[in-house]
Amino acid sequence: MSTEKPRAVKAKVGFFKLFFTSCLGTLVGLGVLVGGIILVVQQLSKASEVSIKPNTVLKLNFNQPLPEHTNNVAQNNFDSDGLFTTTIGLTQMCQLIDHAKENDNIKGIYLELSSIPVGWASSKTLRDKLLEFKNTDSDKFIIAHASYYTQKSYYYASVADKIYLYPEGEMSFYGASAELPFFLGAMEKAGVKAQIFYAGKYKSATEPFRRKDMSEANREQIKEYVGGIYQLFLEDIAQSREKSAEELMRLANEGLVRTPEAAVKYGLIDGLKYKDEVIDELRNLLGTAEDDKLEAATIKKYLKVHKKDLDKIDSQNKIAVVYAEGSIVMGEGELGSIGGEKYARIIRKIRRDDKVKAIVLRVNSGGGSALASDKIWRELELAKEQGIAV
Repeated sequence: MSTEKPRAVKAKVGFFKLFFTSCLGTLVGLGVLVGGIILVVQQLSKASEVSIKPNTVLKLNFNQPLPEHTNNVAQNNFDSDGLFTTTIGLTQMCQLIDHAKENDNIKGIYLELSSIPVGWASSKTLRDKLLEFKNTDSDKFIIAHASYYTQKSYYYASVADKIYLYPEGEMSFYGASAELPFFLGAMEKAGVKAQIFYAGKYKSATEPFRRKDMSEANREQIKEYVGGIYQLFLEDIAQSREKSAEELMRLANEGLVRTPEAAVKYGLIDGLKYKDEVIDELRNLLGTAEDDKLEAATIKKYLKVHKKDLDKIDSQNKIAVVYAEGSIVMGEGELGSIGGEKYARIIRKIRRDDKVKAIVLRVNSGGGSALASDKIWRELELAKEQGIAV
């Protein structure tokens, strides 16, 4: 009898035994690894628990883009960091400042300002919130400091009890203007001709491609809105700094604020200080000893601690707030845009909710697809027909 066949069977049995043993070992190893990761994450989560301690100052800088709604910004597919960060929106930022106003642990706000990539309308809203914080019945304070004040960052800083600038810093205070590029001359040299359709003399978006200078109609409308923004800018600062808007306009027109010393001389800045000197002043305001840690919280830390407080809804009657921000496009759209199908569906869902009594549509858009807009408009009209205020 041959002995080869039993050896083959034995070899196959040994192979499967080894295979299943390896699989079992791998599964056990993976289980241990996953369990270890979960344990580490839990420990890190406990270690990262934060709180707002008594005698804390809230630190704000407004140096990030500010969408209407939190995280409503276009995602960069190559930016992995963006997947794990929060871009706080205007509404939530205002809620956080309101919450800090009523929080006894927050004694003041420290504005560390530089360039601010926030539009003027949103800046006005935020500045008004800072004024409300400052004008509470409590002894809360606002201190502002910067190495360089742009006109917009100074607009924020002007609400502060004290405004400080680095001794070797700079400040811009020169008025308002608008600059438009024109491409028609370059296009003619390149032999390129644009096919343009527009209606009305105030439809100026296409002017750079069909003119070499600004039309009178466009000049009129730009002067109107830029002048309106500038007048509001002057009036708000004048009220906070106890000056007249006319005096501030004179300082800008004559270019008198060119150095840090001039900013102090004309009362736009309260003093020239390094950061350590400003921190010492914060210590004095908080009553913190020199050797003790100065308690400070960023706005993201404050959000992490108090997010649940902001999300509470006690009433059975609801007002739905819809944030329509970005270009209006067909289909679903992406974050930072207004997709016609997506927004029509959102409003349809809202109007079918019996608890919703009103819809507030916050629009921050330059326009876009007429068809997508029409789909959204139709759902809003149906909501109104149902008795929902829009």
